[in-house]
Amino acid sequence: MKAVVSLSNIGSFLVISDDGNDVAIVKLANLTHPRIVLTPTHLNFIREKINQSGHAQEVFKALIKSIYTYKPDNSFNYCWPARDAALLYTITRDINYAHIAYLALNANRINYTIYDKSAIKLRFSLSTMARSQAFDWAYDAFTIEQRRELMNDFQYTASIFTSYSDDHSRNPNDKASNWIGIVKSGELIQHLSLYGEEGYPDDQAERRILFLLNELKLHLEQSYGPSGYMQEGFSYLAYILPILGPAVYLAKHMEISIFDEAWSRPDWHNLALHIISLRQQRNSLQFGVSDSTYSYNGFMPFIFNSTNDTNIKAALKWLYDRTMGINSSSPAYDGKDKSAALLYYPYEIAAQYPSIAFPRSISMISDKIDGFYGFHNRYRDENDVLIALMNRNRRHRG
Repeated sequence: MKAVVSLSNIGSFLVISDDGNDVAIVKLANLTHPRIVLTPTHLNFIREKINQSGHAQEVFKALIKSIYTYKPDNSFNYCWPARDAALLYTITRDINYAHIAYLALNANRINYTIYDKSAIKLRFSLSTMARSQAFDWAYDAFTIEQRRELMNDFQYTASIFTSYSDDHSRNPNDKASNWIGIVKSGELIQHLSLYGEEGYPDDQAERRILFLLNELKLHLEQSYGPSGYMQEGFSYLAYILPILGPAVYLAKHMEISIFDEAWSRPDWHNLALHIISLRQQRNSLQFGVSDSTYSYNGFMPFIFNSTNDTNIKAALKWLYDRTMGINSSSPAYDGKDKSAALLYYPYEIAAQYPSIAFPRSISMISDKIDGFYGFHNRYRDENDVLIALMNRNRRHRG
């Protein structure tokens, strides 16, 4: 980082990189906990909603059920009940949930002592995100000794990310791979969540944060076309956004504006409306290397707030409620990403029939940059017609 230049007397700063380019406009952040999503106002709002019948109450009950019934099949997957239990603690202040979170974090710790150079790096990054969120949400319930133990893990993780390398990261001209979105997001979430904590390598974090912001901005610009289409397919899109979304929203919460334009540019809402069917199996249009089942979770909650258009949100909410939510035949509330279903759902917007609220939902997608064309004839039942054609205009890999 070359310089931090004050822009005004109200605390805005321009961050300039070593090559002289503007990187981001930032403000002084509040380093108290929780930092991730749950401002006091939003936390009170969620508490109010779970005491009313409807989406929030059902997701809340599903969260409680999941931490007692979910049986992780490996140490990695303990990161999800750890995160869910920490969120439940933050909402309820029930110390038992904090104990569950800490035990799950300990069970998950093996991910930080067994590490190799294979695809486990992706799981390592996802686990880092969930551990950071759990630490943030249950922070005031952990003892000083527990925080120190967890901090040792985070110190190790920080060093791993610093030495991490792969073909995608080394390529300066192509940041489109899901590896960039996942690995860089996991590291950024940790640094923003832990910066300022006793024992955390803040000087290292400062250098890495600047680098990671630029990497993820390039990923957003290069991986997703104007329609939201990505060459790796919908399953990969739904795999990336549950970690990329939290990184973007955490940066925004910390008053870092670098992602604002790049995050709102892809038309993911219209893409979702065109490719997700109303079949009970949650079938979706197949493209890239994805299959035809929308079994991956955590996609729609993270794109609700990438637009300020209430009509788009109303249409997307209608689709979400009927495919993943309260009006579906088998509500899943985004599986392991139930926390997102609770925190990002557009509660104050009434769901509306897509073709009425958002007429583009029944017009053809014509993405001539990426060569993607999609059509959804109506929003009625499992017999709706969905069609897609791919031409790979812009990218010819994958």
